[in-house]
Amino acid sequence: MSSIIKSFLFGFFFCLVVALNGQQVGYIQIAHNSADPSLDTIDLYFNRGDLTRGYSFEDSNVVFHSATGLIQYPIDSPFTIGVNLKHSNGNPDNGSILSITYPGVTTLSPDERRAFVISGLQGSGFELNPDNISTGISIQQAELDSVAPDTGYVSLRFLQGVTDLDTVKIIYRGGSQVFPDTFVYGESTAVNDSIHHNEYQFQVLSPDTSKNYGTFSVDLSALGGTSILILGSGFIKPYANDSGPAFGLYGLLNTGGVITFPLEAAGFQLLHNCADPGADSLDIYINSAKAYPNLGFRNATPGIIFNAYAKYDVAIAPKNSASVADAFWQKSFFLPRDTFFIATASGLLSQSGFAANPSGISTAFDVLIKSPAEFSASSQSDFDFYMINGVTDAPPLNLIPTGGPYLLTNVAYADQTNYVSLPSEFYTLNVQDTSGNTLETGFANFPAFNSQSAVLLTSGFLAPSANNNGPAMGLFMVPTIGGPFIPLFSTTGISKIDADDKLSVFPNPANNQLHIIVKTSQSEPTSLQITDMSGKMLKQILNEPVGGTQNITVDLSGLSDGLYFCRLLTTDGTSNLKFAIAR
Repeated sequence: MSSIIKSFLFGFFFCLVVALNGQQVGYIQIAHNSADPSLDTIDLYFNRGDLTRGYSFEDSNVVFHSATGLIQYPIDSPFTIGVNLKHSNGNPDNGSILSITYPGVTTLSPDERRAFVISGLQGSGFELNPDNISTGISIQQAELDSVAPDTGYVSLRFLQGVTDLDTVKIIYRGGSQVFPDTFVYGESTAVNDSIHHNEYQFQVLSPDTSKNYGTFSVDLSALGGTSILILGSGFIKPYANDSGPAFGLYGLLNTGGVITFPLEAAGFQLLHNCADPGADSLDIYINSAKAYPNLGFRNATPGIIFNAYAKYDVAIAPKNSASVADAFWQKSFFLPRDTFFIATASGLLSQSGFAANPSGISTAFDVLIKSPAEFSASSQSDFDFYMINGVTDAPPLNLIPTGGPYLLTNVAYADQTNYVSLPSEFYTLNVQDTSGNTLETGFANFPAFNSQSAVLLTSGFLAPSANNNGPAMGLFMVPTIGGPFIPLFSTTGISKIDADDKLSVFPNPANNQLHIIVKTSQSEPTSLQITDMSGKMLKQILNEPVGGTQNITVDLSGLSDGLYFCRLLTTDGTSNLKFAIAR
């Protein structure tokens, strides 16, 4: 039975008892706000679930961020709240974590409303509270209001339930303080704040406003006349707290409903495209913490979620650095909400042994900022990208698809173009100098990235021997999910792609990835396999009915160099296509 139904039945039963006995009552609400991942679901016992006591219930599988409604209870009667591991099977002694008895005469006043919030942590692997406050599993208490002053207002109170959060205050964004208090873990408001039932943005700040822990929006326009207890919940540093839930604000209603205050967020991504062999990997710091150690060349962080309207210090240091003090580049970012920034590390740490840029452009190390960037394509049927010329010894470049018009022209070193939007189809892209000489050609499998956005960039050196034998020039794509740059493989050796062919592969020879294109005119049973030269199956890629064009990327990292077959079996027969792995 759900907690809402149980609470309703209990409240109905108890109202009847109160009406018969004429006792004075207060109101109790119980909420689950422990961010300990091992307690994502608990069993809750009120008065040990002993129904012979008259005022008892047991609620199984109470999830994080859920609550009972208001429970009427005699002010002069003690009560017990018990928390058990899930699957206690109706036995309050089975997996008991916490059991606290409250003397009624000291807990509730007539008509008083009070929240009892299950908080804290029971396990290990969590950061200490910055104010040295105990964060063991406990029940925190907060006053509740019955209703707002009138239907044009909402009554607010606050309970700080974030174990790794320092002292904070709450303000309206760009405005005054919401509550007159500051809060440490476990503290709640002494008085309420009544505000008009409108849309708001609340900022959780350090007392001196130098740190913004989050900006949260909420639409209270439909909640006029109600009372809300705002719960601080989760962790500021989930990665340091057993990968628990991230910090957020939630609104507890008298009905037992819990509303989420959406976090105003922004995105950030950093790409390592510095081809200097002395920078083969870099340490990335965010707010003085080493967030991405040894980020390799031609690798990118994922899209990192930052709190909007908050300052973030991003620093780059040599690999295996001791601290942020070793950084050779640092910049502060203040990101508006719903924006996405891409930063690309480029250039050379040293000029010794490297060829000069033919256009006389400085090739010193720098970080190119695309602000704002796109997180996804502007259309679900398109693929969007912007281009960076990241080759220090390259002239200005043009980008032209085979058989098509120029997409971009005269892209000088370190230039970042505007976005180009193309239908998600297959393209052979040619990188040319401004005289029309083709410097690089790559096959683009844009259907595999339908509706996504990415950076298309040239990387490495035109003449490695003149550049400390650094990596050779290549054409790469970096989607917002990050990870290794995706090479747009040379069209040399690509098996012919024809509308009548059922099976095509590229590149050939392959390295650690093989791209397979399967075309069938209608849905039919299809099996796609990788076999050795004797026909022994090594990988089963598909074994299901498929129709149309399938674009499949296969991981070859577990296979040795040599010759293999890609084998396609359909109702029309079997097709075999030989390919090589050469690393």
